[in-house]
Amino acid sequence: MESINVVVDDMSYTDIDTSNGDAFEFFNFQEPTVNIESQEDVDSDRNSEEEEDIKVEEKGEPTEEIASLKPSARVKLNHPEAQVIGKVTDPMKTRKQVRDEVDKGLFISQSNYAKGLVSKFGLESAKHARTPMSTTTKLARDSENTDIDQTLYRSMIGSLLYLTASRPDIAFSVGLCARYQACPKESHLSAVKRIIKYISGTLGQGIWFTRDTTANLAGYCDADWAGCADDRKSTSGGCFYIGNNLVSWLSKKQNSISLSTAEAEYIAAGKQPLTVEEMLLNLTLVSTTPIIDNL
Repeated sequence: MESINVVVDDMSYTDIDTSNGDAFEFFNFQEPTVNIESQEDVDSDRNSEEEEDIKVEEKGEPTEEIASLKPSARVKLNHPEAQVIGKVTDPMKTRKQVRDEVDKGLFISQSNYAKGLVSKFGLESAKHARTPMSTTTKLARDSENTDIDQTLYRSMIGSLLYLTASRPDIAFSVGLCARYQACPKESHLSAVKRIIKYISGTLGQGIWFTRDTTANLAGYCDADWAGCADDRKSTSGGCFYIGNNLVSWLSKKQNSISLSTAEAEYIAAGKQPLTVEEMLLNLTLVSTTPIIDNL
């Protein structure tokens, strides 16, 4: 058997204090203990950590989750807010809810565009107008009044013309103001601002298309005899329905001067209804004779 020489220290045995047993502490070997945690202990630790995180959030201390925007069903993370249609906080509709609404009908509105139009020209805080145009004042060339910026006036007219795609109630007023884009005056600008003030009070208006309807075509036409104060020409107006749904409307100054109210209304009821009927026949939507009512 081989002998092993262990050198403890250079000190002698007599120098070591053996009263408390410290001298032999190095020779007391203890087996290492393995701490095995059960799954219940791990789960309890996780729950306690989650409770601490909740307490931190309740105290109002900022965390990374609070500072960053969380993606939702409506908006993805870091999605541009300007491209979101409607409010982000609105709940998402299920497919069944959307299908039920479509089965009843369809509502077309340009409310967001109209709101932006009012803000663009700085009239969001102005008093709302009850009608788009005055019934007593007639627009004319008005060469004696002050000139205004043509670029601003044409910008306002162009924005309003785009809005007439879903707002037939302003078609006549916008068309009348659009005649004076070459040399606009203060009176013309006041008329355009009145239209925008009217839109500011009727942002939610639009067109409702219902599914419960018929395929009968009905048209309503009228004309104001010698309504234009500049050249004494009449303006034709009309709207056309398929059943209960409004599908087409117009407001246009006639090309010729009418010598009587009958002639002006005859021109108004002449061409446009036949054009609408021909278009619908090509789409195989109407097979009956149109009903024309000249008011």
